[in-house]
Amino acid sequence: MKRSPWTVALFCLAAAAPAPADVLETREGRVIEGVLRGANQQSLRFETAEGLQVIPIEEALTLTFSAVPEAKPTSAPAPTPAPARPEAASTASTPATAAPTTPAPTAPGTPPAAASPAAEAPAPQRVRVPAGTRLRVRISDTIDPRQATEGDRFSALLETPIVAGGLTIVPARSKIYGVVASVGTTGPIANRLQLELSELQLQGRMLPLSSGAQQLVEPEAPSGDGAPKPAGPGTATPRGSRVAAGTLLEFRLLQPFELAIVR
Repeated sequence: MKRSPWTVALFCLAAAAPAPADVLETREGRVIEGVLRGANQQSLRFETAEGLQVIPIEEALTLTFSAVPEAKPTSAPAPTPAPARPEAASTASTPATAAPTTPAPTAPGTPPAAASPAAEAPAPQRVRVPAGTRLRVRISDTIDPRQATEGDRFSALLETPIVAGGLTIVPARSKIYGVVASVGTTGPIANRLQLELSELQLQGRMLPLSSGAQQLVEPEAPSGDGAPKPAGPGTATPRGSRVAAGTLLEFRLLQPFELAIVR
């Protein structure tokens, strides 16, 4: 039995939605008026004035349903909310307002204060550290000329703060790094070291430095202000044969550098 798919779908849908007066037209040209009582894949059950007729589905051509009256709502309407009490309604409808503020009295003749702009972060100020500035550092590790080679890196801590423009711009105990510039292997300065500073660690970044060679600071020969002073040319070796951890050395900047600080 060959059936058109749209015809089967149409009758299956019609069986689920009966109407009071329907019209069925067959392929032979017959027009039947009645009420569709059911349908399946083989036949239609159509009730007419002459009684219930069973019509094979392959004979059906079209099926027209009459208008279905609109169903009346069965659910009860939602209850209307009771009107709010007058005082509650006025409270809910009136927006809250802040209590007025009374400006503080000012003395007679005092000009009104100008409106201050929004607080802004102060602009950084660039401070220049000039060439020739002394940097005293305390070596962190022992440097032995018998094992050191040119380019070896060493670390130290800044012994005294760096001050410029009347401001302390680098605090004491800041990390500072240097390199072994040369190691004497022959002649009268055999096994002697020449150290130079190369970098300053400040606020998480590395600042390049350029300094001269080290000069040993004598702890037992205080200057007039009570601070240790650099050793003279004939005392201790400014470029000593061995630099122990904790040794206090002094360097002089060869090149100036700048820092941006916020007051």
